[in-house]
Amino acid sequence: MADHGTPPVAGESLTPEARAVTDQIRALDALVAGRPTEAREIAERWLHADGQGTSGVPPGGAAFANIRAMAQAAALAGAGGAALDPKQARSIAFELAESSQYDPRNLDVLHNLAVLFTRAGETDRARLAAGLAARPAP
Repeated sequence: MADHGTPPVAGESLTPEARAVTDQIRALDALVAGRPTEAREIAERWLHADGQGTSGVPPGGAAFANIRAMAQAAALAGAGGAALDPKQARSIAFELAESSQYDPRNLDVLHNLAVLFTRAGETDRARLAAGLAARPAP
């Protein structure tokens, strides 16, 4: 992905859904650029929008939880791309699985759950996530 500079900041006149999409793009750009901490901070703002640690389903469903999980994995793996420790992968997977209840058909989340559970050695859970991802939408 080419670096096109800093993404524009969303104006207050945008709907929450439009601001969410803008922030998702900013977070993904940060991940690609090797800034997982920045990506996680963006995701956390949406996941804890009410300051209480929960805010129901954020715009975009589980997308911000997915971004947070990938940012956590990237930060733990480090710049050298070291393999994620199975215990770390399990912890991230369970956190993401809990968030997936808000958007249970999110294919990105399901695919990432399959990868994380595989790395964690949780083959039954990995198979379940992969199977759900492969199932046609109702």
